[in-house]
Amino acid sequence: MKTLTYTDSRHMTNWELVFIQPPKPATLLRRFQLYIETSDWDEQIIREGPLIDKICLVMLILLSLTIFPFIVAALLKGWVLLKY
Repeated sequence: MKTLTYTDSRHMTNWELVFIQPPKPATLLRRFQLYIETSDWDEQIIREGPLIDKICLVMLILLSLTIFPFIVAALLKGWVLLKY
């Protein structure tokens, strides 16, 4: 565990410039980890379940329409080869 320390500048005996390094900012991975640990993202997904289901259904239909011509072409090519 990292601890931040506080130094009261009034009690410093040396009047030279003192540079205290600020703590490193949280990395993107650490911020994401904190978000996962402290937020209610899973409850939000459950609440949005019907919308997510509809989005997945639309994506499945679009993918099927995209792949369908290739499947038909492959089946017709195979049928023509079997015929001769």
